[in-house]
Amino acid sequence: PLHPWHPRTVAGVLGAGAPAWVGRVRYQRHLADPNADEKQSATRPIADVLAEWRSATGDPMWVPFNELSQKLDASNTWTPEEALAVYRAHPTDSPSDLLIRHALAGSLKRSGSEMLPTIMEMAGAEHDAIIKTRFLLCIAQTAPPSDATTLQWVDEQLSTESNIRWVRPTLEFVREQVRKRTGE
Repeated sequence: PLHPWHPRTVAGVLGAGAPAWVGRVRYQRHLADPNADEKQSATRPIADVLAEWRSATGDPMWVPFNELSQKLDASNTWTPEEALAVYRAHPTDSPSDLLIRHALAGSLKRSGSEMLPTIMEMAGAEHDAIIKTRFLLCIAQTAPPSDATTLQWVDEQLSTESNIRWVRPTLEFVREQVRKRTGE
């Protein structure tokens, strides 16, 4: 039996009209827990970098991103080798590298299921939580319905994932999406 204030109990009672906070309660408990040593920040470096870039897109510091961004926007298909080459060439937390990985993750949502292992590899290696969630959402869009390999990978990630603010909820969403997709 679930606690009366457990999010699933509250959502079950309130139905589909449950307030948005209901689903987030269990991911925010660590903020109120006096025994939790490490509080997870609501912001991520990529959010600050995106704001910086938007305020001065012509700044010379953004040249590497702006050049690659045009290719990312134009690419409707990627080979696994091309995507991995771009990802591996930009591994740091420099503003330009963060933007490139963020844009790469967004462009992969147009890829087919043949990119799934590559997207999983990048998602597993990504250390920025927001960029990782973008890769995970690509997995939700490209995985075949009820794909056992994808579901196993998601469960493995859930067993070790420590980011309860961004990544764990997204992994749970991906798991549910892959389970209930009908192959449309």
